[in-house]
Amino acid sequence: MKKPLQCLLGLHSWKNMRNEEGQRYQLCLPCGVSRDKLSLNDFGGGGAGGG
Repeated sequence: MKKPLQCLLGLHSWKNMRNEEGQRYQLCLPCGVSRDKLSLNDFGGGGAGGG
């Protein structure tokens, strides 16, 4: 299966999803690529365990 041109250019059409454990991720509908959903805690903005 060929990837759509928009996906080859890095312009994915992300849709927010949840897996069976309730964790968030994003899925590109045209090509099927997935990625972890970033949260504010991923940026180490302080607080417990923030880097």
